[in-house]
This record gives sequence, C-alpha cells and structure tokens, in this order.
Amino acid sequence: APPRPLKPAKHIFSHVEWQMAGWQLKAAGDAPAGCLWASPEEAAGRYALPGAFKAYRPLLTGGR
Repeated sequence: APPRPLKPAKHIFSHVEWQMAGWQLKAAGDAPAGCLWASPEEAAGRYALPGAFKAYRPLLTGGR
C-alpha cells in the first residue's frame, strides 16, 4: 500500500512546540541495524513510547 498521511499533531515541551506530520507505511524485510520491528502488543506493553507520539499511539499499538 502507498504511504498515507496521518492527522497533524502537536506536542508541547516546557518551552518548545512541535508541529508533527506523520506518515503510515508498510515495511517488509529485516529491521535496520540497531532497530527491531515490534508487534502492536509489544508496542503497547513491552516497549516505552515517547510522550510526543501520544497522538499516534493507537496506530502503533493497535488501539491499546
């Protein structure tokens, strides 16, 4: 499937505001060196996700 844009999101640190534009992609093959592919279940419970990704968390964790 082609990449599709996600809804814009923002994350506010103490004094900096990030305006984020996300893209959803399907990837195949081995993860790059030093990285791994995580299932939605692993992303929801085993691995920590940065707070800045809160807007996209449901897509990363399968709605968990």
